[in-house]
Amino acid sequence: MRRKAVTRSRKRAPHRSQPGAPPGTLVSHHEGETSVEVIAYSSSRFEVWEETEIERLVAKCDAFDVVWINVIGLADLDLIRLIGKTFNIHQLTLEDINNIHQRAKYENFEEYDYFITRMARFDADIENRIETEQLSIILMDKFVLTFQLIEVDCLDPVRRRLKEKSGLIRERGNDYLVYALIDSVIDHYFPIVDQLGDRVTDFDDALQKDETTVSAIEVHQVRRELLSLARLIRPHREMLSRILREPSRFSAQTRLFLNDCMDHALQLGETIETNREICSDLRSYHLALIGNRTNDVMKTLTIVSTIFIPLSFIAGLYGMNFEYMPELKWKLGYFAALGAMAAVAVSLLAWFRSRGWFGT
Repeated sequence: MRRKAVTRSRKRAPHRSQPGAPPGTLVSHHEGETSVEVIAYSSSRFEVWEETEIERLVAKCDAFDVVWINVIGLADLDLIRLIGKTFNIHQLTLEDINNIHQRAKYENFEEYDYFITRMARFDADIENRIETEQLSIILMDKFVLTFQLIEVDCLDPVRRRLKEKSGLIRERGNDYLVYALIDSVIDHYFPIVDQLGDRVTDFDDALQKDETTVSAIEVHQVRRELLSLARLIRPHREMLSRILREPSRFSAQTRLFLNDCMDHALQLGETIETNREICSDLRSYHLALIGNRTNDVMKTLTIVSTIFIPLSFIAGLYGMNFEYMPELKWKLGYFAALGAMAAVAVSLLAWFRSRGWFGT
C-alpha cells in the first residue's frame, strides 16, 4: 500500500537568549507547569512523591542512599534558580538546561558531572517524523537531578526497575542510576531505527519486483530521518567516549556497563549508516528504473515512427495525382502498393528483431 507523502514545515521557536546577553542568562520561553518528582531509595526502601519545597525535599532525603529529583517542565525559572542555588549548580549549566536544543555532551564540574542526552520518539501526529526532547542529567555525590521539558516514556523502564527492585539498580549507587538513564535513552533509538530499516527493506523489495508504488519522495524522507538520527547518535558516542576516557564520578564497576552502552551507540551508528547507504542506492536504482521505462517508451515510438516513414513515403508518392503516372491506371496497382508497404514493414520488424530490440 502506498503511503501518503507528508510535507513538513518545522517551525523553530526561539529558544536562546538574545545575542550579547551575559553568560548564564535564563530566558522564559516555555509554557505549562513545572513539577518536581522525587524518587528516593536504598536497598530496602523506596518512595516516590512530588515536592516543590526544595529545603523540605533535601531534609526528607537524608534517610535514603540515592535520591533522584526529576524536574518536568521548565517554565518556572524561579524554581530552577532555587534548585541551582540549593545544589550549587553553575549558571552555565542552568542556561544549558533552559536552552533545550543542545547536542549530547558531558561536562565535569567540581561539585557534579553534567550530561545532556536527547530522547527520540516518533511524532504522534505526523507519520515517520522523529521528535526529540532534551534530558539534562546532573550527577552529584548523593543526588541525581534530571530536567526535561515534557515527560517522555524513555525513563519509565528505569522507574519500573526501581519500583520492582529489578536487577542491580537498587543495590548500586547514584552513578549506576545515571548509567541506567543514559542506557534507556539510547536503547529507545533501536525501535525507531528498526522501523525505518523495515521501510527501507520494503522499498528494496518493491523495487526488486519493479513496482511503481515507491516514490523518490518517500525514499528521500526516510533518508532524511536517518540523517537526523545519525546527527543525534554521533554526539552520544562522543559523550560516552569522553566519559570512559576522562576522570568522572563513575565507579570502575559502572564503567563496565557504560562500555556496553557505548557498544549500543556504535551499533546504532553502523545500522543507521548502512540504511542511509541503501537509501542512496535505492534512490539511484529508482531513477534508473524510471530512465529505463522512458527508454522503452522512446524505443517503441522510434520503431513505430521508423516503420511508418517509408509507408508514408509510398502513400505520399502515389497520392500526388499526376496525370502521367502509369501505376495509377494499373488494375493491380492498389494491391501492389499495399503489398510493398507490408513488405517494407515486415522487413523493418525483422531487422529490429535481429538487432535485439524486441524480447525473445
